[in-house]
Amino acid sequence: MVVGLWGCAQVGSPDGGARDTSPPQVLAAEPDFGARQVEPTLLRLVFDEFVQLQDARRQILVSPPLPEPPRARARGREVLVELEGPLASDRTYVIQFGNAIRDLREANVADGLTHVFATGMQLDSGRVSGGVFDAWTGAPSQGARVLLYRDSLPSAVINLALPDSIRPMPEYVGLVNDSGQFDIGYLPKGQFALVAVDDVNGNYRADAGEAMAWSAQTWSSSGTGDSTV
Repeated sequence: MVVGLWGCAQVGSPDGGARDTSPPQVLAAEPDFGARQVEPTLLRLVFDEFVQLQDARRQILVSPPLPEPPRARARGREVLVELEGPLASDRTYVIQFGNAIRDLREANVADGLTHVFATGMQLDSGRVSGGVFDAWTGAPSQGARVLLYRDSLPSAVINLALPDSIRPMPEYVGLVNDSGQFDIGYLPKGQFALVAVDDVNGNYRADAGEAMAWSAQTWSSSGTGDSTV
């Protein structure tokens, strides 16, 4: 894969009626979007229509990542996400849903839906965005994960011979959309190295047989210019 980076750092019709082409819309959330000084173990989203989940384990990410992946389920008009493991203090958390949430009738996708809260008193505002594409075909690397590491890229991250226990977890993660773009927001100000990986087994690490790309150069989350790798 290759990574392009631009540093800068949301009612079914009755039978016989017009086809519903609108994605599900969030009516309410617990905790509220942008809530501060909260440490929830469960996120609850309420939609304007009945919803379903598809490929939730791969599509739904929590950033910073938790020790265990989140457990998500749809219940009528609600989506419930159990946040597995303790939350760190004074951190901004982003739950990214990718294209996992769809309406029940027409499977319209609530594409790019995210939810944000902070365990501390403020929300971080940094951002890193860019693109990931197949180096041979130029096709978007849809569904790949982008892993961010503070200040520099640890050499163990790209050494596939090492066990997971030695290769560090990323500090923040994002998901590549259908167009090959990623946008990881609500980051602390700083410099980040990145790895893009087709993370088939969902362990936030590159493994043999998974396409990957990386940048040892660091990228600012404070909005200093455009770059491509």
